[in-house]
Amino acid sequence: MKWGGRYSRQPHGFWRDADILVVGERAGTLLLKMSDFADENETDGCLTDRQMASLGTAKRVRTDSERLNVAGLIERSPTDDGWIIVDWLDGHKTAAELADLRRKRRNAGQKGGRTRAANQVAQANPKQDAKQTPSTVPKQAASNPANPLHFPSLPTTQPTTTSNPRGHPQAVDNQGGETNGNWHTEWTKVRTLIARHSRNWITTPEADQLHPRTINAAHTTRHTLYGNETDARNRFRDAYNTTT
Repeated sequence: MKWGGRYSRQPHGFWRDADILVVGERAGTLLLKMSDFADENETDGCLTDRQMASLGTAKRVRTDSERLNVAGLIERSPTDDGWIIVDWLDGHKTAAELADLRRKRRNAGQKGGRTRAANQVAQANPKQDAKQTPSTVPKQAASNPANPLHFPSLPTTQPTTTSNPRGHPQAVDNQGGETNGNWHTEWTKVRTLIARHSRNWITTPEADQLHPRTINAAHTTRHTLYGNETDARNRFRDAYNTTT
């Protein structure tokens, strides 16, 4: 008869097989037990006499084994210390083949695991790089604990004065341009940049366009600049009006 499958499946039509009808139900049951044992323990369809003894009483196992042997379903092993299920390997892999299959599956699983891990690292690296990318804050400001908000160092030169056409003195910045507007206008500019860029506003190109007097006032009030708006505005105003 033909054997096939894994996990000790009973062949279709087993109990209607001509050989099983000849040996009877009890001998057929022993054959199924032998098949199950060989499948589970990967014995290549061979069972020793000691293993056969675990399948039933000694008398029944001996009697039913003889019936199966006469029907050509099992045969004695070459060493005469057990039984071999005839044609077992026609429908089953050998123990060596099963071990090789498990090894290949294990290697494939490890390779797939390494590939997935590499893909996860590759996907995570851009995010990690983004977190670790240094900001455009000047190194001097970033390393200065007295300047926690990373304001750049301000020029120490003071604006000079000149006379307008009417002869009144008029302040000019150290680059030759007129001073910026009133404090409220400058405060609005600073708050707009904070709203857009949060604490990094001072590093933006727009901040570079602000007058040094505005930057000076923001630097002076840096500890309250991001708190209560009313308090921040009042402190900025005072700092702006006292900054030259």
